[in-house]
Amino acid sequence: MQRKSTAVLCLGLAAILLACSRNGPPNSLFEIAGYHVRDNKVYYLAAFPGEAVEISDADPTTFRALDSTYGVDSSHVLVNGMVLSDAGAASFELLDRSGLAKDHDHVYQRDRVLSDDPAHFELLDGELAKDSRVVYWSDGSVLSEDPANFAILPDADDHLYTKDGRTVHVNANPIANADPATFEVPQTVTHATTVAPSTPTSRSPSPSCHPFGRWRGPTPGIRHACTGWARQSTARIRPPFAS
Repeated sequence: MQRKSTAVLCLGLAAILLACSRNGPPNSLFEIAGYHVRDNKVYYLAAFPGEAVEISDADPTTFRALDSTYGVDSSHVLVNGMVLSDAGAASFELLDRSGLAKDHDHVYQRDRVLSDDPAHFELLDGELAKDSRVVYWSDGSVLSEDPANFAILPDADDHLYTKDGRTVHVNANPIANADPATFEVPQTVTHATTVAPSTPTSRSPSPSCHPFGRWRGPTPGIRHACTGWARQSTARIRPPFAS
């Protein structure tokens, strides 16, 4: 009986708190993060345990939330509750990737200008993007200045290979001496050697093949494999870094 009374009391208290939150600024304990229009005011609510901040520049009569990051009214674009300077509210729209949007003059990655060429901006596989001037890595940094010849190659062992007319990259790192014209990523190939327990062998694959392949060993009594080699003609190429 006491447990039932406690549960009823908790539910009643929660209902009272929820009703109070609807009559004032939004509360992150009960409501989702993002934009809220209430009492003729626009608020931006940070995720729990964040607090709501009134956006004095926003017009509540014309405001609409595009998602939890971006919002617009008749004359402003907002990102995370802050006015995005010089963004055009009339032409502003979201792109099909979280955090990216554009207006008539720019492409934005959250609160910064990513590209000045929205007419030619294109989303690519692997979280990449390009315009007529450059190719962008997923964090917005420039991966290639040769978008006309840029290509994403088949991936291997969770590595993203790309190339343009001058350079081959793996996970955005240039591969020294790789020739884009002849470089290819074959299907995963496994070179395996069975190692008897407590018996050393000189035939075990070298761990230096990583990151084109992943070295799994050495452990006595199991099969070791180096997988996912890349090749340029018949030569195996090692990148200038190690994982």
